[in-house]
Amino acid sequence: MHRFTHAWEKTASLALRHGHPHVIDTYLDHQRITDGDHDTMTDAAYTAWQADRAQGLVSLLIAETREDVSALNTRARADLILDGTLTPSREVALHDGTTAGIGDTIITCLNNRRFRTASGRDWVRNGDIWTIAGVGDDGTLTIHKPGRRFGGSILLPAAYVVEHVDLGYAVTAYRAQGTTTDTAHVLVEPTSARETFYVATHGRHSNHAYVTLDRADDHTQPHPGDNPNATARSVLYGVLQHSGAELSAHKTIAAAAQHDRWATLLRTSGLTTDEADRAIGSDAFSPLTAELRRAEANHHDLDALLPRLVAPHAGSATPTTSPRSSTTASNEPPNV
Repeated sequence: MHRFTHAWEKTASLALRHGHPHVIDTYLDHQRITDGDHDTMTDAAYTAWQADRAQGLVSLLIAETREDVSALNTRARADLILDGTLTPSREVALHDGTTAGIGDTIITCLNNRRFRTASGRDWVRNGDIWTIAGVGDDGTLTIHKPGRRFGGSILLPAAYVVEHVDLGYAVTAYRAQGTTTDTAHVLVEPTSARETFYVATHGRHSNHAYVTLDRADDHTQPHPGDNPNATARSVLYGVLQHSGAELSAHKTIAAAAQHDRWATLLRTSGLTTDEADRAIGSDAFSPLTAELRRAEANHHDLDALLPRLVAPHAGSATPTTSPRSSTTASNEPPNV
């Protein structure tokens, strides 16, 4: 669990994680929630993010859809070029269809321990935020952690850049898992799941929610956010009742796309072929992959971790313990 500047926020984050409605008033009392129409909330979140960056803080914008994220990233980069913060020269194309150059903020979207600092103390993780320090003629990127000018650089190959790097000014809640910043500003839709709101509590110093009131709610079960007189409280009440356990279409697609990856991970973990087949074909496979994603988002190296978990039981039975329960009993993963 990462350290919050304000003690109340640690407690509030836990309550949010478990969907307790009373936490809405906690955030309201601390003036962390604003509501309005979509365009107004988008501008408010963006303006607050700009102000935090101007103070030298590492800040993150979190939006519900990839379309909103792309629009915010494009807007942010354009403004940084206009105000002279960025001076684009050589640029590379990224996975999200944007381009980036020296000084841009990016996010890496796939763990790779081979890409590490000279000291070996830091390596490329899914959800990590970086600043570009150099762009090679061959499309490679030299990156370092925000605010760090000397040392600690990593070279990303062009193939990784084009497949697994996005602009990192704004991200989806799914992509924000495992990321910790100084402040976070999240756009919350009536259609959002509880996890979107919870994941957005990544800021050490502060976390703000901008609640959209003028978009239709398509949750299966109606709730107070459905009425035309919706308020931030009523919409957030509905959001807390809607768990992402009911996978949205895009998450279902993402899970299907990763099926082969998790299957391969199990087959190379030390299990026998028969044990791996039974695990992959069992009803427990889906919950297991969800825990694997969670463990990875919290910076566990699954390629190294899973074989260690399997080794004591290899050839005896299919393991039923997930990485989360095995590795976090005494060290619960961060709340953000």
